[in-house]
Amino acid sequence: MKRITAFLMAAASGLTPLKAEEPPVAIDLKREGAVIITSNVIPIPLEVFAALDKLGDQDWNGQIDPRDFKPNPNRSRSALFFGLAISQGFIAVQAKNTAEVRRVGMSVQRLAGSLDVEKAVEGRVNLIMESLREKNWDAVKQELDRTRQTVLQTLKTMPDEEMASLVSLGGWLGGTGALASILKNNYSLEGADLLNQAGLLEQLKDGYKVLPSSIKSDEVFAQIGGALLKLSDLMKSDKTGTFSLAQVSGIEKETHTVLNAIYGN
Repeated sequence: MKRITAFLMAAASGLTPLKAEEPPVAIDLKREGAVIITSNVIPIPLEVFAALDKLGDQDWNGQIDPRDFKPNPNRSRSALFFGLAISQGFIAVQAKNTAEVRRVGMSVQRLAGSLDVEKAVEGRVNLIMESLREKNWDAVKQELDRTRQTVLQTLKTMPDEEMASLVSLGGWLGGTGALASILKNNYSLEGADLLNQAGLLEQLKDGYKVLPSSIKSDEVFAQIGGALLKLSDLMKSDKTGTFSLAQVSGIEKETHTVLNAIYGN
């Protein structure tokens, strides 16, 4: 009955419903290709967006954030921006927005410079632009994800490998904010299940807590810490194991509040 109800709610919400024989939408955190950073298992964006594809056509252009990802003297802020830029790149690919993907590619290159990893990503960014010219959207997705993985792995070899945690956190916040916005406007039980990431969030929180205070010197990090605590409460499913529209709306509000703080407005 629960499965049928979810199917009907998806249809009523305007989403393209899942086929009855398909399993519920879920993100497999154990899949080969997930990246381990300071004991955090971060789902690859490619897999997250493959799951979102099952929600049918959505207003991805409406989720594009036009604000600039400016390199910051504080490398911690630049690391957050790098993760945000990658998540925006995936949103732009979903929207097939050529101009936005190009903007993201240029931002990624600038931010890589501020993180001292520009040589590691230069070839990747060139491949993103080449695939974009060919309108090969699947290839653009692949190269965006490879760029992210390259930066994470390169940062792990550097003295301040903790920056990798902030890249992952920025990407997760950006992707979660976009997902929550889509689900807020097109609520369904199965769609909301994509926000069932309490275990992942606990790992992100644990990794964030052990970051040195020197890395979290910017005042925005106090807001991030508070936001992670609030999101942890919001991502607890009810007795039936589902997420309500109120929870989805709360997650959307909280993620966008902290994203505004990261952007500086």
